[in-house]
Amino acid sequence: MKKYVAVLCVLTAFVFCSCTVDTSGYSYELISKSWEADLKGGGRVELSFNDGNASLILENGDLKKEISGKYIADENSFVIFASDVSHNYKFDYVPSGNTLELTYNNMKLELNSI
Repeated sequence: MKKYVAVLCVLTAFVFCSCTVDTSGYSYELISKSWEADLKGGGRVELSFNDGNASLILENGDLKKEISGKYIADENSFVIFASDVSHNYKFDYVPSGNTLELTYNNMKLELNSI
């Protein structure tokens, strides 16, 4: 009986130890951090990911625009599905440590991790 309990405990430990999260690749680096940039003209950009949703906030003076919705990401780009305006926004990105180069329509912006 003791042998069966010991084997069962070891098997249970192996099952629980094998549960992992994929932390490799650029997409994990993208979504695991929040990003921001303060622009020369006084504007501000914030990008964050939470529970399958992405939020890109653009501010300049009294103007504020938020692009938010479900997203998908691969190793080179991500798409935000903004259902409130029935439009999808595709961004290319290159993470480099604490900076993120974000490209939209051939315009580049460098954000820093928060």
